[in-house]
Amino acid sequence: MKIVQAVNAMISKKENIRNVVKLSSAEFFFHYASHRWSILHNDDGYLLQYYPGEVTADEIIAASSDPWHGDIVSVTYTTAELRTREALQSFADLYRIVKEKLYNVDTVLDDIISQDFHF
Repeated sequence: MKIVQAVNAMISKKENIRNVVKLSSAEFFFHYASHRWSILHNDDGYLLQYYPGEVTADEIIAASSDPWHGDIVSVTYTTAELRTREALQSFADLYRIVKEKLYNVDTVLDDIISQDFHF
């Protein structure tokens, strides 16, 4: 499946993931290169959405809270529809990476690793 290949490419080039914004408690908006995406985790699995054009996180938030705000165009992929172990694992890995980018976990871990602790 091409979407799983694309997700794996995002994972392997995670430095291209930027501008992460929390949309809800379980959904994150992000840019990958010049493309806009969001990823959500819920009881049904993972949902990955691609947004063509220049949509912003604020517009997505406004559209989700106000049905009159207008439609946000997106292409949606879900692990429930894809139904493969590879899709589930790839989407889970991407979700973790995006969430870690929001909280700058790489820098924190690098800081911990570089510390020379003496007990």
